[in-house]
Amino acid sequence: MKNGRIENCNFSNNYWGIFFATNCKNIMVKNCIISHNLGKKCEDGGYRGGDGISFMFDARNFYNISIINCNLSNNRFGGVDARYFENLYVKNCIIQVNGE
Repeated sequence: MKNGRIENCNFSNNYWGIFFATNCKNIMVKNCIISHNLGKKCEDGGYRGGDGISFMFDARNFYNISIINCNLSNNRFGGVDARYFENLYVKNCIIQVNGE
């Protein structure tokens, strides 16, 4: 996704709230509720999903991501699981009660 905007949405009761796979540039997530994303228990005992906003861990092409005025709460693991990219901007967000 390039030059995208996700605004005024509710991502709740899913595997992930929002999952970005690769090559995401100039993305804004604004005024969203992202909660109760619990993932799914796998046959090997681990979990798949469970983050409010997650970025594919082995991809390295994330630039200029903005998360503004969002509520990220009660997700199984993290509110925002972000690694390996540049220019993450988080402003005026409620990030609470995430993780086991």
